[in-house]
Amino acid sequence: MTEIDRRTVARAGVFTLPVITLATAAPAFAASGTPSCPTCLTATGGAFTEQVTVLNNQTVTATTSGTFAFNLNSSSCGVGIFNPGYTITGTSTTIGYSDGATQTFNSVISGAGTFGAASAFTSTFALPTTTTNFPNAVYPSATAKEPRSITVRFTAIFVGIGGVQISCPYTVTFAFDSTGAGTIATVPVTGPVGAGTVQFTATAGAGTITNG
Repeated sequence: MTEIDRRTVARAGVFTLPVITLATAAPAFAASGTPSCPTCLTATGGAFTEQVTVLNNQTVTATTSGTFAFNLNSSSCGVGIFNPGYTITGTSTTIGYSDGATQTFNSVISGAGTFGAASAFTSTFALPTTTTNFPNAVYPSATAKEPRSITVRFTAIFVGIGGVQISCPYTVTFAFDSTGAGTIATVPVTGPVGAGTVQFTATAGAGTITNG
């Protein structure tokens, strides 16, 4: 083999190396698939209000409604995976009380999310009739029944950069100390055994969020 032939073979080998590298990288990119639900979200609670109207503790009926404001923060999540805008749809809200009882409501959540930032939402819940009992008491009271936690369940809709939409279920629980204002008492003579209206308020702190 002449010196010219050796140089020709060497140059051919160097030229073919980038072609091999590009061919092996392409399948890995194509197989990246649908993005996973983010696990980097954090939640912070805000103002909580609940109005309880007891109709008759003897038959254990009451109406309950209220609102709860909270933030979802995705600022620690990586960018470049999802489009900035996302929405959430509420499925249910559960309130836990100081006596261990719970109430679960259908809920409507309003607000718009921005992926990569803190976003504000409000859960509105209502239960026309419930079997949860509220004993006679004058609020505020250190010993009477009061709400102590709220759990919000929702589905977040994220859209990937490539246009793929995913639905991600989340559950967030917030604990707090509430204050009540109002009276539940026996109406004199012929009135029901325990009736009245109490308005509860609270401010929640950091929430515990799980995916699923």
